[in-house]
Amino acid sequence: MFVSAADSQMEATKPQSALARFEYTQYHMGVDVRMVVYAPDKAASERACTAAFARFAELDSIMSDYRPASELMKLCAKAGEPPVRISKDLFTVLAFAQEIAERSDGAFDVTCGPLITLWRKARKTHILPTEAEISRARALVGWRKLRLDEKAMTAQLLVPGMKLDLGGIAKGYAADCAQEVLGDHGITRALVEAGGDIVVSDGPTPTTGWSVQLPNLRVRGKAQTLSFESAAISSSGDTEQFAIIGGKQYSHVVDPRTGQALSNRVQATVVAHRGITSDSLSTAVTVLGVEGGRKLMSHYATETLYARTVDANSTESEGTQKLLLDTADTPATQQVGYFPPPDDRGGWRTPKDAAATRSLAGMDLSRLDQAYEFTSRCSQNGGLLVVRNGYLVYEKYFGRAHRNANPDMASTGKAYTSIACGIMLNEFKDKIPAGLDQKV
Repeated sequence: MFVSAADSQMEATKPQSALARFEYTQYHMGVDVRMVVYAPDKAASERACTAAFARFAELDSIMSDYRPASELMKLCAKAGEPPVRISKDLFTVLAFAQEIAERSDGAFDVTCGPLITLWRKARKTHILPTEAEISRARALVGWRKLRLDEKAMTAQLLVPGMKLDLGGIAKGYAADCAQEVLGDHGITRALVEAGGDIVVSDGPTPTTGWSVQLPNLRVRGKAQTLSFESAAISSSGDTEQFAIIGGKQYSHVVDPRTGQALSNRVQATVVAHRGITSDSLSTAVTVLGVEGGRKLMSHYATETLYARTVDANSTESEGTQKLLLDTADTPATQQVGYFPPPDDRGGWRTPKDAAATRSLAGMDLSRLDQAYEFTSRCSQNGGLLVVRNGYLVYEKYFGRAHRNANPDMASTGKAYTSIACGIMLNEFKDKIPAGLDQKV
């Protein structure tokens, strides 16, 4: 995943010299966790990031399936016994996991620990598990075998031998919590990256966002880059963790319903407001496939899915989001492109509020209102309609204008044609026949 601070025109009225960029990395939850923050000084950045990393470590000690002393493993040790009181953090993750499990018909299921253990061994030994082994493990799997009581804050595993695995949800939640800690320390411009999960707050400056190259949003085969603020971006698939056994590629992701490691090569990127959401949904979509993933995403209208099936013969490695060089001086329009594609459903959607507009479309509603006011002073009839990154960001009219009006394009058409020609001449110089640029 490439992420950068993509600056859309610096404002002379808002100097950014008060904040400096700092970056730190520590190892938690089996991955390098990276934090990029903008703070007044090094001491402030170190205090904030030290506390945020400590929160990551705390959650690792709660949710790790590798540590026998973790709260998760202590709960698993009591499988088949009465309900166990658990921490708020663990309950929050398990409750959300159960929601995704129900809506995905079990394609996402944190009770799949016994199957994960089987396939981890297979990836190491390059020996496939037997049907009998898979059958025994499947008898211990099923999201309905996990019961939660919100009032009592308890969890119960109904079958002895059950084991939970939070690999498809814990890092996203931890990144959310790390951002909360940074905010408590006054850091509001930050990025937290943990494996295939990224959670960002405000951009490095009031006019910049974090540019993320999305491997599963492609135009003419090329991964596209979008700018984000106050958002979470997660990608899942088999591009990094997999094994080739008997000439067939098996993912680290297992379908809890069949007990088989995935070999469908579905890649998914989900953009959401929270890391716990993007992390779990992207995992679920890789199991469900593209069409099944779209059905699941219908329950989450404000989140965005980019999914595709990679050709079985493909050797591409461009499978996780890429964090671009964080320069804070690259115009966002250069990263995103002049003509962003529609969403994967083929249409435009509307952000629900100003925060969603900033995170999903990379635009500030207050500035669009200013543009509309300026437009309304220039004509008696007109309006402003903006489509950005698959979203109908702004639509407002004045005078006799409305969506279905028959506009007089005599002057407007000439203006837009001139702008379009200017863009083409600038961006596609090598494709313009010699001499034609002068005639245009």
